[in-house]
Amino acid sequence: MYHTTPVLWHAAATVLVFLLGMVLTRMVRLEGLGGTGGLAGSATAGLLFAVHPIHTESVAWMAGRSDVVCAVFFLGSVLLYLLHRATLNRAWLLAAAAAALGAMLCKETGVGVLLLVPLIDWMTTPGTGLGGEERVLSRAERRADQRAAAKGGKGAKGAKGAPGAGSIRHPVGKGWALRWGLVAAAGLVYFVVRSSALAGSGSPFRTEKLGLVEQLVHVTQRALGALGWYLQKLVWPPPQSAFVAEMPGWPTVLAAVAVIAVSAVLLLKWREWPGWGREAVAMGLFYAALAPSLAIALFSISETPLAERYLYIPSAGALLLFGFLLERAAARWLPVGRPALQQGAVAVVALLIALPAAAATAQRAEVWQSDLAFWQDAVVKAPRQGIPHLHLGIAYATQGKTEDAAEQYKLALQYYDDREGRAKAHNNLGSAYLRLERYEEAVEQFKGALVQDPEYATPYYNWALASLYLAQKSRRENRMEEAQRRYGEALAQLQRAIEINPRYPKAHLRLGMELMTIGRVDEGRSHLQQVVQMAPASSEGIEARRILAGEPKK
Repeated sequence: MYHTTPVLWHAAATVLVFLLGMVLTRMVRLEGLGGTGGLAGSATAGLLFAVHPIHTESVAWMAGRSDVVCAVFFLGSVLLYLLHRATLNRAWLLAAAAAALGAMLCKETGVGVLLLVPLIDWMTTPGTGLGGEERVLSRAERRADQRAAAKGGKGAKGAKGAPGAGSIRHPVGKGWALRWGLVAAAGLVYFVVRSSALAGSGSPFRTEKLGLVEQLVHVTQRALGALGWYLQKLVWPPPQSAFVAEMPGWPTVLAAVAVIAVSAVLLLKWREWPGWGREAVAMGLFYAALAPSLAIALFSISETPLAERYLYIPSAGALLLFGFLLERAAARWLPVGRPALQQGAVAVVALLIALPAAAATAQRAEVWQSDLAFWQDAVVKAPRQGIPHLHLGIAYATQGKTEDAAEQYKLALQYYDDREGRAKAHNNLGSAYLRLERYEEAVEQFKGALVQDPEYATPYYNWALASLYLAQKSRRENRMEEAQRRYGEALAQLQRAIEINPRYPKAHLRLGMELMTIGRVDEGRSHLQQVVQMAPASSEGIEARRILAGEPKK
């Protein structure tokens, strides 16, 4: 049931891509487009959006649902804003601002709406189609026309200075302060909520100490390299990987520079060519939606600076642009007055792309069917990165393959280059040794984890378990002094774990049980009661209630 919801949201986003294409087309008077009417281009964009392999991560991965839900609000906001620009109806504007806030609350990618709104205003004239080709009168202007017609005078369309058909001027228009103010207010609300939620969490940014020139080169290379990588994946997704930790090199950077230069020239040309406003908005949608994701690569916010799921919303703009250009090509090169032939040609091209794309999507979705399959694929694609090996080890451990898990943890230790990652790998390797009853080796790994991160509570808890097992072993071998030392060590490690993390149910439960065993009943019951308060429905909470009630162990 849970995995069905991203599919349903994806279906909704696909419909919005199609509707956005149709609205953009209907808002312009397209010369030389034949009889396709925008249907062929919009349907092509929707079809390719539905089956694009790059979307598999967002739709098949439950944690990727935020991209899909954000897309519905993002595309809905753009659609509503365009309707406001065409009709001057403020209700559409309010709805667009609300949808923009919804997009931002779903995911940071929604901030791209704030970048797209000025571009839409730049490419449109209030109350007209994109490019100003077709005047759409407001209700007040229609009433003025009716009154003028009754008196035999000129109405709004004939008023001096009103833009008529064929105009290619693009004033921002009156009311820009209200339009931008409402959208900016939505952004302000988002940033306030986000700042409040992240208060005290520290900065997620990782900075490198470089000189000014080196910093500029570094930033430029990362931003353009990320853009080039996304452009490449949009056109040719293979090989796909959910873990991309390395930035592309200079060839990709140079390719991105060329694409940006071409995009800038086309944007300026399209602004002056009647009927090309829809292509300009589609291109703007791609860049505006991708900008927040480029920031992740730019500032090294995440372990993985690049991710296929970041293309989910930007791809809508790119695919709309492709569909529109394909439609124009059919109208230009096929016989005029043959709309059925033009639409058929576009449909054939779309299907030739969509069918292998759908097959690739189905094949890629198999990777997301289990944690084991997912991390096995990630290890193949990124064999020299610590995170995939660590999580593949966790997947093996879940299936009881402890030896295999230990080998993956060792590889994670080999490839991790940060203290936090190495601490996790040491701790997990120690846990594997615990299951294999290699207690002395386990203790050494827990100590290694604490060398990397002294404030990491879990290794203290696991070290305590190993000490308890060693104490039992010493007791069986009649080495009572060592057993007593190990037992005291275990109690000390449990207390240390709780000092670091006071809300650690497992540590409280184990310490409470041990204290009650050695006769410190009141102290033990206090820890057990804290477990019940913190996690009443957990297995720890159930066990704590059983002990407090004096029930025999089942």
